[in-house]
Amino acid sequence: MGLKRHAEKSRDQLRKKRKTNPTIVIICEGKDTETMYFDNFNSKYTKVDVRIADKNSKGKNKGKSTDPENLVKKAIEIKKNDYDINEKDGDRVWCVFDVDINYNNNNAIQSKIDEIQKAKVLSSKSKIRLGISNPCFELWYLLHFEYTTANLKNYEDVKKRLDKYLSNYDKNKDIYNELKDKLTCAIDNSKKLKKHHESLDKILPNAENDYVKINSESFVKSNPYTNIFDLVEYMENLEQRNIT
Repeated sequence: MGLKRHAEKSRDQLRKKRKTNPTIVIICEGKDTETMYFDNFNSKYTKVDVRIADKNSKGKNKGKSTDPENLVKKAIEIKKNDYDINEKDGDRVWCVFDVDINYNNNNAIQSKIDEIQKAKVLSSKSKIRLGISNPCFELWYLLHFEYTTANLKNYEDVKKRLDKYLSNYDKNKDIYNELKDKLTCAIDNSKKLKKHHESLDKILPNAENDYVKINSESFVKSNPYTNIFDLVEYMENLEQRNIT
C-alpha cells in the first residue's frame, strides 16, 4: 500500500513490496505551514505512514497553479504515478487548502464557491479527500487554544488571535511541539464549531466518510471553520486500531 515507486516499476511489482501500515498522502496548497505540521506526525505514529507530496518544494509553488481544482489534478497525478493506494487497507489521499477569499474581487464569494465546487467534483471521482480551512489553515492551530465563532476575514485576523498563544507566530515556524498536547482540545473545538454552523443550516459532512457530499457553498459561508480534524481523527483512529 502507498509505497513510492520508480516509473519503471509495475503496479504488481509494487504490491509485492507493500508495507503493513496504511499510507496517508497529503498534498498541500502551502509548502511551509501545513507541510511542516503534518510531517511531524511521522514521529508520533508507528502504525501509519504520512507522506507529504513535494515537501521539499518550499513556498507557494510560484509559477504553478495552486487553486483547488489544479491542486486536485496534481493529487490525481501523484496518486496515479507515485503511490499504490488501496482504500481497503486504509490508504488515503488528501488535498489541503484554504478558502482564502479575496474580497477585493467582484463577486468574490460566489467565485470561491464555484472554484471549490470544481475541485469537489473532480476529487469525488478519484476518491480524494478535501481538507479545507476557512479562512486559513492557521484556524486549526487556533482551535488548539480557544473556541470562537467570530468571523475571521483572513490570515491576519487569525494570526492576531494566535499571537496571544504563540508569540511571533510565522508560517515558517514549526510549532508542532507547542500544539501536540492540545490535539484533543482542537478536535473538540472543531466539532463544536461544526455543530454551530449546522445549527445555522450549513451542510458540513465528514470529509473522510462522506467526501462526495462536501458542500462548497456551505463551506465558503461557514466562517470560521475547518475540517482538518476529520483528517487528523482518521489518522488517530488508524493508529489506535492497529495498536490494538
